[in-house]
Amino acid sequence: MPWIVLLLVICAPLAIMLVAWVVLYLRRQFKALRPVGIAALGLASANALFGAGVVAYGVLPSPLLPDPKILFFAVPLAMLLGVVATLDGAPKWPMVLVELASVPLLVLSFYAIEAV
Repeated sequence: MPWIVLLLVICAPLAIMLVAWVVLYLRRQFKALRPVGIAALGLASANALFGAGVVAYGVLPSPLLPDPKILFFAVPLAMLLGVVATLDGAPKWPMVLVELASVPLLVLSFYAIEAV
């Protein structure tokens, strides 16, 4: 049962980022996002994918061991890029999704640092 809750909490950012990309594509708002906004969305998506991969490694062991400590550095960078993109004039809804998806990953990164 705890694995199911962990999977839902950690895989939710990946689902949020996928929804953000799909809505961004369907609304054709790529021109409204400046490069820093695309970078924030891309980095947050990569963090969400990496976080889901770390959890998947815990459930389904494989020979490759991802180091979850990298999230400790990448997640705050994505959050900072989201703030900079919002101040730069990017649409607010994708940046809110970046911040929303980054919070559980930030918590996961704190646990990863404490585990070592």
